[in-house]
Amino acid sequence: MRIDEAQIALKVAEYLSFSLAAERLGLANSKVTRVIINLEEEYGHAIFSRTTRKMAITPYGEVFLRHAQRIVSQDENLRDELLALSQGQVGTIELGYSGNVMSDILPRVIAHVLANMPAINVTPKFAWTQEIASNLHDGTIDLGFISDLSPEPNLEFLHIANKEIYFIAPENHLLAHRPYVEFADVINERFVVGPYNKWRSQRMMLDDYFGRHNQPYNIAFVTDDPVSMDALVQMGVGMGLNYELPGTAVRPGIVRLPIKDIDSCIPVYVQWRQRNTNPVLRPFVSMLESMKPLFMKTASD
Repeated sequence: MRIDEAQIALKVAEYLSFSLAAERLGLANSKVTRVIINLEEEYGHAIFSRTTRKMAITPYGEVFLRHAQRIVSQDENLRDELLALSQGQVGTIELGYSGNVMSDILPRVIAHVLANMPAINVTPKFAWTQEIASNLHDGTIDLGFISDLSPEPNLEFLHIANKEIYFIAPENHLLAHRPYVEFADVINERFVVGPYNKWRSQRMMLDDYFGRHNQPYNIAFVTDDPVSMDALVQMGVGMGLNYELPGTAVRPGIVRLPIKDIDSCIPVYVQWRQRNTNPVLRPFVSMLESMKPLFMKTASD
């Protein structure tokens, strides 16, 4: 039974009249009659009992019409879902993120999606910045957060946030109660850092900060794990340099030290391939753009 045949049968059942059903459907009476006769012949049972005075649905017709309704409903549901998908209202988006957005930007984005785009399934995938860029180029992910000094070339991007730069230290550090620190305060400190291929921005900021003063910086330990970095800082192995949105909660056992002689920030970009055909992508990017005022606030706001 085809969709059009099911629709005709249901319309005849609604009006119990070939002529009225044909009129409502905009079809010839003979067309409607022929469809019902063909269906009855195909399935071997009468759908309707017909006399010169009235038409009625047979017991076989009750079963037939129940299945016809299911076919029509499934077709309608399919069309609704395809339309919603084409408009970006439903679907899945693969979202790459690094540790630099894990504690502040990503939770807010996920909460916003759940509240405002509940039919969108977000699949977060953790990776480092360089891997996220590679995954964007090869299509492994749809969208990625890039926390770096500049967006990845050859990709579309949206500047979504600015992050403050600061040192982190254990609560018992001599500088812990300072409102801010300057270069002279940290020149002899040792630092817990990440490798260049994973914590590129952090290392470039330290290189620039100490390079402007023509001084090397002392490395106490190199780790590619954000949790380990916090633990090592908390234990006093060395200070760290980090960047987060203003107002982000400080991790237990660690204090955040604003840097007086750094007036720049680390931008965060969301990036995607221009050729990406995922219908969810554009509405998702529009949603992120609407959230920019939340992420672009400064400490003075």
